[in-house]
Amino acid sequence: MPIDDETLELLERRLAEKVEARVRGRLFKLYGGIGSGILAGLGLLGYDLYGDFKEEVNRTAKGYAQDAVRGSVSDAEAAAREARAAAEAAEVQARDAGARLAAMDEWRHLGAAKLQGALETVGALTASVDGSKAELESRLADMRARVEEAEGRIENAKARGESYYLNAQYEQVILDLSAEVERMDRELDELHAMSLAMAGDMPPVAMGAPAPPRAEPEEAPTISNPVAPHPDDPDAAAPDVADRYEEKPDVLDPEPDPEPDPEPVALAPLPDPPDVADILHPPRQTAAITDKAQQLAAPSPVTIFVQYDGVPRAMAERLNRALSAEGYAAPGVERLDSAAGKRELRFFYEDDRPAAEFAARAADDALAALGFATGVEARLLDHIRVKPRPGVFELWVEPVPAR
Repeated sequence: MPIDDETLELLERRLAEKVEARVRGRLFKLYGGIGSGILAGLGLLGYDLYGDFKEEVNRTAKGYAQDAVRGSVSDAEAAAREARAAAEAAEVQARDAGARLAAMDEWRHLGAAKLQGALETVGALTASVDGSKAELESRLADMRARVEEAEGRIENAKARGESYYLNAQYEQVILDLSAEVERMDRELDELHAMSLAMAGDMPPVAMGAPAPPRAEPEEAPTISNPVAPHPDDPDAAAPDVADRYEEKPDVLDPEPDPEPDPEPVALAPLPDPPDVADILHPPRQTAAITDKAQQLAAPSPVTIFVQYDGVPRAMAERLNRALSAEGYAAPGVERLDSAAGKRELRFFYEDDRPAAEFAARAADDALAALGFATGVEARLLDHIRVKPRPGVFELWVEPVPAR
């Protein structure tokens, strides 16, 4: 507490009273005995010792009291100085404590702000975790559906790969057989022209005359080129060709004359040239090869693979069935995220453009029948390296309800 002048005066007074009380008691005891003896002696002598003693005692006591008070005052002043120094130190500490309290208060506010931010972050993270959980559950369900679709895609890919492989083989066989058939046609045309030219030099033959008997030719062996080489002397081969030509009158006139047949004219039998006969009438196996080539060369139906998004699989399968009803080969459907927002029919060869545009219109008709918006466009993708065979299209579509 602060020490002022009144406090110092109070301390001095109390110290003086205490010193005086202690000194006085001791002095009274000390001098009491002495005084009693002296008084007794002085009494005998008739000296007023009591008054003198009392005065001396008072002087002595006052001197002790003053000395004690001076020491107490000095001590009190020293204590006061120490108290002032302590008070100043306390004030410095109080100021430091105030600064610390202010810093702690600021830190508390900052901590409260950080705590509030952390709580908000935790709330946001909680919401994000909840959203992520819902999204993961949705993606898990979607992945399950996509796994099922992937199985279908694998089957389609297998079928498509087998189709590509078989079609490549068929195309090579068709090319080989087509070249062979064209060569045979050219040679047959040449022989037919030769037979017509030689038939003009033969005597007239009555239509419907019985053909001279001839031995059945042996079945020719299977060879890649059933055409026999030409004879070295065309004149020597002419009678044989003419004879073979007259043995088959239906070649010149496939429709017989309805009038009665005239008297037949017998012709001398001529030797059969087996090579020319085989050319004009190829063996059965060669005809079978030609039929197989024509069958393979026949145009196959257009194939459309449906890639969809945005609708249930059942709806995509209905679209696939609608395309099948239009006469297209539709192996199956496949759900792809990249089909979102698309309505296009992809083809891979410029020669397929007319068929692709027609197929796009058929896809529009199928979408319209199911209640979806139309506008499928044919798009050429001839820049890709791996292409399917010609006639294979891909329909990329996200069906949107018609407005």
